[in-house]
Amino acid sequence: MIDTLYVEEEIASHVRTQKILEKFPSARTISIDRFSEVFNRTSQNFRLQKQKPSLILAKKYGRCVHSLPAEHCLTTKKSFYFSIFYNCLFDCAYCYLQGFFRSAHLLFFVNFEEFFQQIDATIAQHPSEELLFFSGYESDSLGCEGIFPFLEEFLPFFQKRPQSFFEIRTKSASTSCLLQRAPIDNCIIAFSCTPSAIFQAFEKKVPPLIQRLEAMKALQEKGWKVALRLDPLVFFQGFEEEYGKLFSFIFSTIDAHLIHSVTLGTLRYPKEVYKNMRHLHISSELLAPLFEGENKMFGYTPDVKEILFTFCEKRLSFYLPKEKIFIQEKR
Repeated sequence: MIDTLYVEEEIASHVRTQKILEKFPSARTISIDRFSEVFNRTSQNFRLQKQKPSLILAKKYGRCVHSLPAEHCLTTKKSFYFSIFYNCLFDCAYCYLQGFFRSAHLLFFVNFEEFFQQIDATIAQHPSEELLFFSGYESDSLGCEGIFPFLEEFLPFFQKRPQSFFEIRTKSASTSCLLQRAPIDNCIIAFSCTPSAIFQAFEKKVPPLIQRLEAMKALQEKGWKVALRLDPLVFFQGFEEEYGKLFSFIFSTIDAHLIHSVTLGTLRYPKEVYKNMRHLHISSELLAPLFEGENKMFGYTPDVKEILFTFCEKRLSFYLPKEKIFIQEKR
């Protein structure tokens, strides 16, 4: 799958680097000074690179942990995210990463210690509060686990910090690394799901919904906390029927009583990201209906968002108590 690896000289002998190189003995390895030489250079085509991405191994400098606005929080928890890797093996047409990054290459940071230190520093700044840290904002937390197994170190790390929650966001159905160990009480496995019409048209390389639901069911039976992330909600003619079918299918397969939470969010992009994506998807039926709103964000009009949120909240309340349903953006 990977035939070219770029490796920063500074971390070439790192034990995690060596473990990954062992997975690709026949791949071409190119030494670089900094990942930006490859990842951030101009005149790259994200769509072309996505067809055959290379792998970059690097060291993360500077800030590793980032805070999120209040609407991204569940109950009273403050939310933060960190990204051990950039980009994703899946290829969703609506994914903001193709408008955010110049390159589609997979970028992995091997210096976990800096992430651990900054997470601990963040916890120390909020000694009496529950915090939520999640991975999967700029990649897929489980999708790359077969290449870059970060959970074998991050799960024990968070297990020793029970006052904070660790959320793993994913579209993957590859959960063997979780099923092979005892569940962690402060860990949430959050799966993204969309209706069949959206999946078939816009989610290349993503496992079918039934595979994700079977993975969720197995995790529930094992004792893991499982959540749903219905983001993005997509507005289209007949969305009520499609989302109704989606919710019915989900809760006929998994145990609604064991669902940790459900979050809702619509298609939305910063202005520059939207412009870049329009350049890549000029006739995209997903992006054309979006308009510029507050804070230079492109998304649905307030009326359309309210239609989506109202319908989904009402339909989800057939299966879940309202206190488990959260809106992830301003209404």
